[in-house]
Amino acid sequence: MTIVCPACGRTIDVPDYWAAKPQLKVKCKCGSAVALAAALRLRASASPQPSLAPAAAVVLAAPAPAPTSTVPTAPAPAAPVSSPAAPSAVETSATPSRPRWAAPAPATQTADPAVAAPASPRPPYRVHWRRCVNHPSMPSTNVCPSCRLGYCQNCEKRVQNAMVCPTCSNLSITVDDYGNLEDCERRRARSLGAELETIIGYPLRDPLGFIVLAVFIGLFGFMAKFAAFGRGFAVLFSEGVLYSYAFYAVSRVSDGDLRPAVPDFSELSDLARPLSLAVTALVISWAPFAAAVFGLRLAMTEPDAGLRPLALLLVGLAAVWGVIYTPAAMTVAALTERISSTLNPALGIFAISRMGPVYWEALIIFVAIQGAVLLVGYVLSFVAPLWLLLGPLAKTYAALATGCTLGLAVFKRAPQLELS
Repeated sequence: MTIVCPACGRTIDVPDYWAAKPQLKVKCKCGSAVALAAALRLRASASPQPSLAPAAAVVLAAPAPAPTSTVPTAPAPAAPVSSPAAPSAVETSATPSRPRWAAPAPATQTADPAVAAPASPRPPYRVHWRRCVNHPSMPSTNVCPSCRLGYCQNCEKRVQNAMVCPTCSNLSITVDDYGNLEDCERRRARSLGAELETIIGYPLRDPLGFIVLAVFIGLFGFMAKFAAFGRGFAVLFSEGVLYSYAFYAVSRVSDGDLRPAVPDFSELSDLARPLSLAVTALVISWAPFAAAVFGLRLAMTEPDAGLRPLALLLVGLAAVWGVIYTPAAMTVAALTERISSTLNPALGIFAISRMGPVYWEALIIFVAIQGAVLLVGYVLSFVAPLWLLLGPLAKTYAALATGCTLGLAVFKRAPQLELS
């Protein structure tokens, strides 16, 4: 698409897809900004090649009617070529001023359309954002996320200390940041089932740290069961550290960071808070089931058997609620770090509705992990020494894998959950 600058009359070539954004402004070499909506557009028939062909034909055909005449019949329209005040007949009324490159060739010059046609300032194809849209041979230094166009250092535009897009004036970001942004978008587009390899390998990204954590949890878990005193501190150190790592994994993975890291333990409250959040999540998830079981026991003691089917139905519904809502409660506890928010089922239901199918995939993986841990614990319970050695490893692995699963589910639906 070719537009004409109303200030100087220069022609400017812009990509055809810019026509869908009439609010854009193009800067001319004269310094004026031309709005696409108000700019005059040249049709395809107004290109230099059709304008040169008739002029050349007149010059070459002039000697034919009068071979002996020394004054050709066609020089009259060719004389005003060098005078901008007297435009030739090749001019059209569509241009407010004569474009420089559209002037007809002199009578002594051979009309060559390949030489006369100017080179387009931008290639007709879509330039990758890693290359400058104005200079495809130059690598980009910043990219506009709105236009998805890259600009080199010579084309970048700065307003104070911020880089803005020369086309739409929105903020631009560096090439590395835009590459990370596109990588995040590709990872979000993948289903959670395709991330099974990532979930399985996440606890073992730091093998030494994983073994140290499992030994620490196993040691304090053993003290919590068999110690004569200090069981509360042992439970705090074993379960508190375990849930701290699990919630920290949810928080980091939800930001797209899969690197292993150690949470900060500067005070005892750093251990007590994750443990209290985990207990709160289990209470809001399974308290209805406990109440329904208690009601079923009362119904079984009554002589009237009419209430028993209703009590059984309530127990089943409460069990389904516990299974479905537990991952949501754990996610809310990890992201908000507030007991009041964890006790609010509206937040969990909101998260389930916004996450959509991703949450149900996470639920299936969550149930599979917990079922595998229960199965391993049941098998190892027959051999006490193996349970003491392998039990903490299985428990730690399950906690980290669960944190990775919930974190990936949140990461994939972060825009729908209105998270940054």
